[in-house]
Amino acid sequence: MHLKLFDFDKTAYLKDSTVELYKFCLKKKPYLILFLPYQIFGFLAYKLRFKSKEYFKEKFLFFIKHFKDTEGLINEFWEKEEKNICSWFKDMVQSDDIVVTASPEFLVQPITDKLGIRCIGSVVDAKTAKFFSRNCKGENKVERLHEIGITSADAAYSDSESDMPMLSLAAKGYIIKNFSYDSMKILKEVNK
Repeated sequence: MHLKLFDFDKTAYLKDSTVELYKFCLKKKPYLILFLPYQIFGFLAYKLRFKSKEYFKEKFLFFIKHFKDTEGLINEFWEKEEKNICSWFKDMVQSDDIVVTASPEFLVQPITDKLGIRCIGSVVDAKTAKFFSRNCKGENKVERLHEIGITSADAAYSDSESDMPMLSLAAKGYIIKNFSYDSMKILKEVNK
């Protein structure tokens, strides 16, 4: 087995999937912009350390409550956005590999299922935006991997230093930058 671990947003996928889903939903229901102050309040409460990252993300993701068929919505979103899954990732990924993301599992799992790989993400209710896990970032990614028995990997890829705990699990860890759909550069190599 040659296990590889991948961050998702701005690594395997060119953009931030949660932000792109929000923009997608705004086009469908423009009135959602009226709730922007609510989202900003959640962000400020988090930045000022009054509330957790999960609290902020719940406030940001509130827009999902305005859609009855979230599964259909997410599938429609990926029909439009699949073109932004990086070609180097598609070429490299194999069935044993795992995407580990801070984005909600309900958002990322449909596309990883289509690609035939596993997804670990923040466990969030697709209808209420309620978090049922801690935000899957930093050390939490390692904890989630340990829960399924993964304590090492051959390689790991991320666009962010915040993923150093996950990168350090791998024999070779890479901090990368995407320049386009098919152009990626390794910025830093982290050896075990």
